[in-house]
Amino acid sequence: MVDLEDDHIRQLNAALEALHFGFRALTAHPDERLRQLGYSRVHHRILYFIGRNPGCSVSELLGIMCVSKQYLNRPLRQLVEDGLVERRDDPADRRIRRLRLTARGGAWRSSSPASSASSWPRCSPRPDRVPKRAGAR
Repeated sequence: MVDLEDDHIRQLNAALEALHFGFRALTAHPDERLRQLGYSRVHHRILYFIGRNPGCSVSELLGIMCVSKQYLNRPLRQLVEDGLVERRDDPADRRIRRLRLTARGGAWRSSSPASSASSWPRCSPRPDRVPKRAGAR
């Protein structure tokens, strides 16, 4: 007799392993590049989300990233000072700061393997490790 609960747990564990190894493969190269530049993963996340949401406000970026102002302030300021992100007043409301990647920031982001579709196959689990759907044969 097949224990469906044990099979379900095995499938969940296989899915969690796939997520873990996929995330590790996706972030390993950018993490190394960041370390060489004196940055951390939060810097990469900021560049990624500003690149995906050009012109977003600091408040919008906080919401997108689900972080506090204190968490974001220092690395964002560093990226601005280093010329990777530009922060401009909103023309309609000068209290709002709009964020965009500079040409240098855009070049860094687009050269990152995490932003390249070519890195995704390395993140895919081996076919023999993909969990089967319940009831699939």
